[in-house]
Amino acid sequence: MAEVHYMTQEGLDKLKKDLADALAQRPVIAAAIGEAREKGDLSENAEYDAAREAQETEADFSHGKLAATTPIGRALIGHCKGDVVEAKVPSGVLKFKILDISL
Repeated sequence: MAEVHYMTQEGLDKLKKDLADALAQRPVIAAAIGEAREKGDLSENAEYDAAREAQETEADFSHGKLAATTPIGRALIGHCKGDVVEAKVPSGVLKFKILDISL
C-alpha cells in the first residue's frame, strides 16, 4: 500500500523543480560516482547524504510549517478550525486549538 505524504502546493512545486534538476544532472552525477569508485574514494558522509536525500518533509518552524509525520502533525490531521486537539509527545500531552488552516 502506498504511503501518503502531505505537503503544500509550494512544496509540490519545489519537488517538481528538484526532480527536473536532478534528471538534468544525472549524467554528471553518474560520471562522478564512477570516478570516485575507480579511485576508491567514497564519501565519509555517505550515510548523512543518503538520509538527507530520503527526507520528505517540508517542516520549517520559522515559517509556521509543521511536518505531518511528527506527533503534533499526526494529531492535527483531519481536524477543523475551532477544534481542540490533544497530541501525545515525548514530554506528555499538549493541547492545541486550531485557529486557522491555510494552504
